Amino acid sequence: MSGFAIICDARKGHGLGIDILVLVDRGKCRSQWWTSDDPTIALDYTKKSAAQFAARRLKRNHARVVPFEHAVQALRDQAREIMHNEAMDDAEAGWDGHKGYCA
Repeated sequence: MSGFAIICDARKGHGLGIDILVLVDRGKCRSQWWTSDDPTIALDYTKKSAAQFAARRLKRNHARVVPFEHAVQALRDQAREIMHNEAMDDAEAGWDGHKGYCA
């Protein structure tokens, strides 16, 4: 049986494919509170009641509790979308895209 995660709607990053954020386990990563693409640092609550208690304290961006597998899958899908968008941006530059960076 797996646990639960807290997700919220992202305020920025929609153009990059970032729609949700997952609460980070601060024991694993102290430099950020939310992640958009790294499921290895997502906080995994064992009890749904504990996750709901924590989510109620978050007042913005529609924080909610979901099964942990759902959060991990959403992060993986989002990471794929981010990489796709970055690749498309690189492809748009074309064969002479480097000319825009030269002085």
